[in-house]
Amino acid sequence: MQSDLMTSNGSGQFSKLIDKVKADDLKAFAELYDGYYARVMGFALKFLKSKELAEEVVHDAFLKVWEHRKTLDPELSFNGFIFKITKNLMLNALRKKVEQPKYFQEIQESDIVSNKTENDVYAHEMELKLTDAIDALPVKRRKIFVLSKMEGYSNKEIADELNISTNTVAGQLRKATKTLKATLKFAATI
Repeated sequence: MQSDLMTSNGSGQFSKLIDKVKADDLKAFAELYDGYYARVMGFALKFLKSKELAEEVVHDAFLKVWEHRKTLDPELSFNGFIFKITKNLMLNALRKKVEQPKYFQEIQESDIVSNKTENDVYAHEMELKLTDAIDALPVKRRKIFVLSKMEGYSNKEIADELNISTNTVAGQLRKATKTLKATLKFAATI
């Protein structure tokens, strides 16, 4: 179920699920929770290094989703939304831990609150935004981009496989790159 939800973001099925959650449907919320829990938990556990704290943060993240369910937009990326909430809650949890004297030395010696961790969180968030942006490209442009940048095909190989000219491939790659750069530049300002 997890992969179905994450890949159908923006599809009719996912939009209907979000609409049901907005209408206070607990069963739909449970389906959303089940579909995203493992990935969000893995993300939190990676940075918090504590199963108990990660579970608390993930629970609080989904609680916030439920509390703010009326503002969910089925057209926007739920994936980006839940990870942003989780990231903010993780940073708050780490700040609270730092304020407790018995943990100060332990945390100071670890990389949990270092710039590396925040950079990793930011990089992961940007990776999610890039994935969403790639998924939003027109089908043919997305296929050309994926073949070129992710699978390493040359423009000639792509042209041969899709039965189009190399000029069309190059043009579609330029448009895809321009769109993705603009999306990521905008995402970086948020």
